[in-house]
Amino acid sequence: MEKIPCTTVARTLLDLAAVVSASELARAIEAAEKHRIYDGSEVEAVLARAVGHRGSGRLRAALAAYAGEPPPTRQELERRAFEVFSMAGLPRPGVNILVDTARERLEVDFCWPDRRLIVEADSWEFHGTRAAFERDRRRDQLLAAAGWRVVRVTWRQLRWAPAEVIAAITPNQVSRNPSDSRC
Repeated sequence: MEKIPCTTVARTLLDLAAVVSASELARAIEAAEKHRIYDGSEVEAVLARAVGHRGSGRLRAALAAYAGEPPPTRQELERRAFEVFSMAGLPRPGVNILVDTARERLEVDFCWPDRRLIVEADSWEFHGTRAAFERDRRRDQLLAAAGWRVVRVTWRQLRWAPAEVIAAITPNQVSRNPSDSRC
């Protein structure tokens, strides 16, 4: 019987790093994680053995860009969110307050009752599972049915793209080009 050669996901990522673009490598890492076949410790072990491999530096760079920073503590996230809300000209929101819907009372991250606006700050650590994905959509639907506008933001957005967050939470204050009618 002939053996079929095969490789690990970690080794495949290393080999890809040597021959594909940075964006293609990032998509491969994301796909491995999405399919739950990505093992960071295995990738680190492969990289430790791959000294001099032409893909090792590119894979390290891609992993650093993909992983980003460690998740913020609740206080760090709230502090950064308050900075962005202030830049948007919004008053200080209610934090971790309970909001009534037709079915249940939900705790929300940031809330402006007078604007019927809720901002939920999501991290992959707490929202990166199928169950969390489903739960978040259900919450958004319940809140929308109760007349709330829910905007979900991430730590990366708060940190690196505050203008996008501001545009999402203050849409009436954003200038729009009337000739741009695309959906």
